Amino acid sequence: MNLDPFDPLIDLDFNGTLELHDALDTEVVCVSGLLWVIEPSLGGGRILRPGESYAIRRNGRALVTALEPSLVCAVEPPAESVASTRQRGIRHAARVE
Repeated sequence: MNLDPFDPLIDLDFNGTLELHDALDTEVVCVSGLLWVIEPSLGGGRILRPGESYAIRRNGRALVTALEPSLVCAVEPPAESVASTRQRGIRHAARVE
């Protein structure tokens, strides 16, 4: 996913957006603030409050938008989870933009 392992927290200003690509099984955690997580391919979205998390359910594009200044942590799935996903023929290389 190209996240910095030494700084796993992402600071988003009000209305700031984090765009995730091909992030299947990545856990988005709201550390502080208020977040709106959207997977356009699924429609709708989910609001996260501090301490809540959401696992990205599909590859493709996911958006994390701060509804107020927020601190986000995106946790990649364990390597064995990625390996089993690859064995099923699903691409799992996520990148943050």
